[in-house]
Amino acid sequence: LEEKLKEVTEALRQKNRELEIEFVLEKVRATITSPSATLAEASASLYRLINEMGIVTERISIGIFDDPGEAIELWITAGAGDEEITQMLDYFSLHAHAVFENIFSARKQSKPYTVTVLRGNQLRDYYRMMSTHLPQEGDHEKKFPPEEFFNTFLFSHGAINVNTTGPLSQEALSILTKLTSTFGSAYPHFLDVKTAEAQ
Repeated sequence: LEEKLKEVTEALRQKNRELEIEFVLEKVRATITSPSATLAEASASLYRLINEMGIVTERISIGIFDDPGEAIELWITAGAGDEEITQMLDYFSLHAHAVFENIFSARKQSKPYTVTVLRGNQLRDYYRMMSTHLPQEGDHEKKFPPEEFFNTFLFSHGAINVNTTGPLSQEALSILTKLTSTFGSAYPHFLDVKTAEAQ
């Protein structure tokens, strides 16, 4: 009886998790297809949703590729205590650093996901390079983790980047892959709305 109860409890937990994930995916879809949607707002919404799903991250970004220029435009949301900071970076060369080179290579190979791990001086050098762009630039020297994982999930027009201080679990990888697919499927609608507004 105890074994049966454990099985039923685990099945219910898994079902609840699946429903929770589906709810999050619907919120992602609604965020980007809203008539008033902006990428800055979408970045902030994704930051909240990802953390609410138990995937702990202090920073995420939405990147849109400029393929002819081999560059990417980033909308970053980073945590600052109870506050969130959303900031758009200018077009950023995909050859400026190994993190971006890895994204560039993954896109060329049509990979759905790539990760770059930086440690010690590698991480310090990265933040020094990015210090004029990233929010909270003055705090990075004091808050270096031993290592940082730059997880990038790609869709046809861009990428969703999630920074973590440890490797992602298989469940987290699955969730973020689905989230990116949902976002990527809805992104053309976002472009259509913006084009119609411009006209």
